[in-house]
Amino acid sequence: MVQINFAKREINCKLVYYGPGLSGKTTNLEVVHKKAPASKKGELTSIATEGDRTLFFDYMPLELGKVGGMNTKFQLYTVPGQVYYNATRKLVLQGADGEVLLAQRVAPRGGSLAAVSASPCTAAVACAGDDGRVLVLPDPFEGASAQVLHDTHGAVAFTAACWASEDVVAVAGCDGRVAILDRRAGRPTAGGFAFSGEASSPGPAVAGVVRRLRAAPGGTGLAAAHSSGLVTLWDLRTTHRAAAVCQPAKDAAPWGDVWDVRFTGQGGEGDWHVVFGTQSGLLGSFSREAPACKPLFQDSTAINSLDVRARVGEARRLGGSQLVGATDAECLLYMS
Repeated sequence: MVQINFAKREINCKLVYYGPGLSGKTTNLEVVHKKAPASKKGELTSIATEGDRTLFFDYMPLELGKVGGMNTKFQLYTVPGQVYYNATRKLVLQGADGEVLLAQRVAPRGGSLAAVSASPCTAAVACAGDDGRVLVLPDPFEGASAQVLHDTHGAVAFTAACWASEDVVAVAGCDGRVAILDRRAGRPTAGGFAFSGEASSPGPAVAGVVRRLRAAPGGTGLAAAHSSGLVTLWDLRTTHRAAAVCQPAKDAAPWGDVWDVRFTGQGGEGDWHVVFGTQSGLLGSFSREAPACKPLFQDSTAINSLDVRARVGEARRLGGSQLVGATDAECLLYMS
């Protein structure tokens, strides 16, 4: 916390640069040290390995003028990015008054990055984009190189991705198809991972760009939101064809894009219940066993994003869940 020394008329603050390995924390501090006036800075102390990887921390004191007649002094630190030094990170972060978070550009791509998903089971991160590649980073904080899980060589522009389980990544793109990639298949790599050379066939393509993919609890199924006004469910245990499709009734107004979809946690094994939000402002629900849409709410503007939180011990409208949605009108919808 900020330390104020009234006797010396000083305010001391601790600022820590935090981020993965090779993200530029030490480089940032070196640039600040280089550009700061000599009379306002102290010596830059760096404890690093032979490969210039920060081993413990970097430190630099910096003076930034007066506030209320008191001199302000900043102590600038960096933490080591490697996961191996987790304990050191926690030690350096103690008493910090602020953090500067640095991200890392981990892999060059031939196009924009459209989707990213962090594994709920490991440190791995999967990403996909319009260059038709699916990449996996075993651990971004270790600075490991991204590895290609699947490459369509530009034939498909991917728009959505999610982890279905510890080893299975689902991706989808502009052609409306959902591909299942198992990194245990194929040849093993030096890092101990195995990659699939081809995507599993999901059956006939469903029209429209896939806007969002969500994994069912337990990793046994997927839900996909499509730009053509469809919501599809996929059972990964039996087949890669869509297990259920929800769409507007013939006499109903079109939904436009379906922007998001979420599993509610309701229903038995394999009988998934989902909620979804559309461009037309419809908040709807359906299940695998009853794929007809059940309207929950109609807003005047698009519902762009949804999240669901389970409520224990209460039989509520959404199976004991709380639902939050974000709309184009800068409003939050709340249902329980």
